Amino acid sequence: MCGEVICDPLDRSVRSPPFDAGFPVEDEGWWFSYWYDLDSDGMDDRLQRIIAGQRESVSSTAIIGLDGRPTVAIVVDYAWHPGPSDTAALREVLESHGWEQEGSWFFEMDILDSIVLDHVPVSALIEIWQLDGVVMVEEQNVIVPSLDTATRGSKVRDSKTI
Repeated sequence: MCGEVICDPLDRSVRSPPFDAGFPVEDEGWWFSYWYDLDSDGMDDRLQRIIAGQRESVSSTAIIGLDGRPTVAIVVDYAWHPGPSDTAALREVLESHGWEQEGSWFFEMDILDSIVLDHVPVSALIEIWQLDGVVMVEEQNVIVPSLDTATRGSKVRDSKTI
């Protein structure tokens, strides 16, 4: 995943949050069984294939990044609830790869230990994955409506037995 060499393993263990971060709101260690990370390295396997050039971004908001490739929409998961220093470190990596806040989605989740964002240059993914406290980098799933195959509706009536 790190080009021609194998990346050094990262510490994805459960640990205390830094001074400006919150305690985790999600179950500790959930990332060790994430279904899209079969090699358990903390990077969604679909993103690894994008990094390797074996597939392109499926993001419906993708733009062409400075690296000449379509950008990706990701979820950055932390071992704790990310604080201001986590957010600043993530923004610094993004901006060093040409990411611009204007027109981009960057959302700090309240109910998850995650930051959701889009327009992420592929060239930034490894550095994001290597940030302190990051335990998983996920590709955002694209939800496609399938109303042309919807089942018939049913009518619901009042019942005296239930």
